[in-house]
Parts: sequence; structure tokens; C-alpha cells
Amino acid sequence: LASLMYQRAMQRTILMQSKIRSFVKKVQFQRYQMSAVTIQAEARVWKAKRMHAKLRHDHALLVNATATILQAAYRGYTFRKVLTSTNKLAIQIQKSARGFLARCDFQYEMFQICKAQSIARRWIAGK
Repeated sequence: LASLMYQRAMQRTILMQSKIRSFVKKVQFQRYQMSAVTIQAEARVWKAKRMHAKLRHDHALLVNATATILQAAYRGYTFRKVLTSTNKLAIQIQKSARGFLARCDFQYEMFQICKAQSIARRWIAGK
């Protein structure tokens, strides 16, 4: 009877040790699992922050490039506008100068024609 009680006590002790070891291992595994999940979450946060910083940097570069393109287009537009008005003014000046020179030539030719007619009339009258 004593040996039977001893055997049952040993079986129960072994069963209890097994259950305790199982529980300890289960708690350890859960801690490891929580640690792994925490590390993964922190890694994802770090990666997301890095990606966000890169996107902000790329966006800043894109905005800067866009602004540069717009500025260049506006400068070209204003330059062409000034150039067009300058060309129109130059054409107007050239037109006025050519007209003045043409009138001067015409007046000089008329003066020469009148002089030639006067000389011809005097010559005819002197005959």
C-alpha cells in the first residue's frame, strides 16, 4: 500500500512538474512572440518613417523642379513679349526713317525737275 501511494505521489509529482514546465515554456514562448511582434512593429514604423522622409524629399525636389520650369517659361514669355514690342518699335522707326528719306529724295528730285524746267524755259525764251 505504501509503495502504491508512493507511486501515485510520484506520478502526480511528475505530472505536476510536466504541467509547470509546459506552462513556463508557454509563457516563455508568448514573451518571445510578443518581443518578435514588437520588434517587427518597430521595424515597420522605422521603415515607414524612412519612406515618408524619402517621399517628402522627392516631393520637395519635384516642387522645386516644377517651380524652376514655370519660372523659365515665364521668363521666356516676358522676354518674347519685350522682344516683340522692341521689334515693333524698331520696325516703326525704320518705316518712319524710310518714309522721311523717300520724301527727301522726292523733294530733291522735284527741285531738280523744277530747276531743269526753269533752265529749259529760259533757254527757249532766249532763242
